[in-house]
Amino acid sequence: MCAAVIGGGVFADAKPMPQTAEARVAVFAQCAGRYSAEMEHAWLLGRPGRQAQDGRQQMVALIDAVAPHSGLSGPEILGLRIDSKMAHAALLTRATFGRDAQARRMAQRFVAGCHALLPVPRDLAGLR
Repeated sequence: MCAAVIGGGVFADAKPMPQTAEARVAVFAQCAGRYSAEMEHAWLLGRPGRQAQDGRQQMVALIDAVAPHSGLSGPEILGLRIDSKMAHAALLTRATFGRDAQARRMAQRFVAGCHALLPVPRDLAGLR
């Protein structure tokens, strides 16, 4: 149902989906934060940011499904989301306004890792 690209929270290398609910919630929270940063950055640049909005909504749904089994509190999960959002926003700022090509590639790789975690749409999975 989901592919996983996880590397210590940095999505550098393909790794299996974390086995514990706590680790899964942490990854989903990091991705929700990254998608929030992408969405707000798109708005800053006058773009709709719909793909980022959709990704964030799906990550929040995954968090909601797994969080009750994770042992993490709501504030802990929110803290993970906020930390990730702030870090990703800084990366996007460097990429866009500092014209930092490495920051741009890193931001794209991180979001691609998050995107790989999203459920495959039924029509693409041949499950019509």
